[in-house]
Amino acid sequence: MKDFLRLYHGLVDRCFKDCVNDFTSKVLSSKEDTCINRCFEKFIKHSERVGQRFAEQNALLQQQQMQPQ
Repeated sequence: MKDFLRLYHGLVDRCFKDCVNDFTSKVLSSKEDTCINRCFEKFIKHSERVGQRFAEQNALLQQQQMQPQ
């Protein structure tokens, strides 16, 4: 849970810093909203890809360990 919260905080912090720059309104501008959505989507796609590659590497490692030497 701690790792998830750290990851979530990092995502929110990065997307906020990159996208939100107008503090004259309580609401996000359409440009800010679009930027945040893209930032989040990019993060999710990246996380999925890293997870997929990790699973592939783990499977290869297991196969190598199962082969007789």
